Amino acid sequence: MTETPNLLIAAPPSEWASCPAWMTFSLARDTEQCPRRESLRRSEYKGIWQGHGYPPGFSAAGTRGMIVHASLRHIAKELAHEGCETINDPHAFEVLKRMGGYSAVLGAEIQHRISRCDGNPRLQREKLAIQQRLERLLPEMRLSLQNLLRYTHLEADDERAMGLHHVSLGELHHGCYFEVELRHPGLHWKGFADLVELTAAGDITIVDFKTGQPKQTDERQLLLYALLWARDYVRNPKKRLATKLILQYPGESKPVTAPDSAVLAGLEKELEGRSSTIRNALKMIPPVANIRSDTCPFCDVRHLCAAYWSATSEVLHENGVGAYAIDCEIALQNQIAYSTWKAKSLFATAPRFPKTLAVHFSDPTVLEGLQGGDHLRIMQTAIENAESEPPIITVRPTTEMFKVLPNEQNESLACTC
Repeated sequence: MTETPNLLIAAPPSEWASCPAWMTFSLARDTEQCPRRESLRRSEYKGIWQGHGYPPGFSAAGTRGMIVHASLRHIAKELAHEGCETINDPHAFEVLKRMGGYSAVLGAEIQHRISRCDGNPRLQREKLAIQQRLERLLPEMRLSLQNLLRYTHLEADDERAMGLHHVSLGELHHGCYFEVELRHPGLHWKGFADLVELTAAGDITIVDFKTGQPKQTDERQLLLYALLWARDYVRNPKKRLATKLILQYPGESKPVTAPDSAVLAGLEKELEGRSSTIRNALKMIPPVANIRSDTCPFCDVRHLCAAYWSATSEVLHENGVGAYAIDCEIALQNQIAYSTWKAKSLFATAPRFPKTLAVHFSDPTVLEGLQGGDHLRIMQTAIENAESEPPIITVRPTTEMFKVLPNEQNESLACTC
């Protein structure tokens, strides 16, 4: 088959992901929602890129949260290092001024995210559009960052700086520690606590910063960190329990009851059972795909999922999903203009999708190598002129499109964990 530059292939992994050595909150949550999705994300795709797993797509909400989160961590570290307890400390203004202000810190994080597009073949065509979108979100991100810092309290003590610089060396002593990796060696669960504070009086506070709206799972995640802290005998050799847990949202600080030994033991038993179920789900090759109209349209690897592209219309059309942002698979027939092909529809997530249509490619970089008979999966598109004959869809630089290899198969030997 002719190679098509600037167009990724939708094909099964070259090597399916093995079972993870360590379980995390997000991996467990995502696997329980859809084992196939989690495995497709983590599997190997030789020839596509040098990174691990499938090249991640762009999520405005997810990227926004990571930028705000990283900026908060950066500013809070500087404040703590300078002995400021809050952003309202008299010295905090000088600290923030030296850093260039909120916009400068956020802008640096935006540029860091943009630079990562160069090594990601899935985002190279979208780089400029991604940058413009993130820059438009800057005022909103600045407000979220200010609101988070407004409710953030840092333990003030002269010994704090030692904790800031030597978090990786082992036991945590009096001070503030950011992005602390905690491990439960018995269960093989791990996680990163955003902030762990240890006071001279013996109080231990774990803070989890959240940049979005509160979710039901937030409290469970914080309780997991309390368990990991209690069982991590490298960070916490004295086996002290956390005394305070805080969920920090923009504009709200929500305390969570710190668990005692009995609660931690119950959580430990629950995680042991979940670990077994999750590992068994990931042993299957390919893992089970949970096709649902409320989750599949938001899956970033659905273009690789054979179960999604063969699902019945009754499942995918439930609740009207796909009526305005359609995923479709088409077969190119013949070129009717330089940048326009006539095509046949093979699959669509919207009802009454036309069987024959015209596809206009506004980005000429994807045209080279296309030929009649090629199958393309086009994500989040729409019929722009339903009255024309044939109806038209447009593939823009920001439209994700993938070429489907012929005789695509999902065969592989089962792995063992």
